[in-house]
Amino acid sequence: MSKYSWPRFSFAEVLKPPDGWRTDHAVLSTYSADLVVIITSLLALGGSDVEGRTPSRVELVRAIEGLQGRVRVLAQKGRLAIPRAPVPILNFWTNSFSP
Repeated sequence: MSKYSWPRFSFAEVLKPPDGWRTDHAVLSTYSADLVVIITSLLALGGSDVEGRTPSRVELVRAIEGLQGRVRVLAQKGRLAIPRAPVPILNFWTNSFSP
């Protein structure tokens, strides 16, 4: 085993703008999109600190409203991964958008 390793970064921490800054435009591109990663990305780009906790619905709504028209997610057609097991962060979607 080498004594050198790649630095480790939190995905959300890398996307979160520094204090005093905000996301002006962002494009996220992926072969297959995972809903948890998309939501986490929106929260981080919106400035929420999401490490080690489940963000609130209010934080998610603020992130979506604040980033409206400024973020695009590009993914291969038919490649949206929806988790089979319940994921707390996705409760917002299922409770808010069901018929």
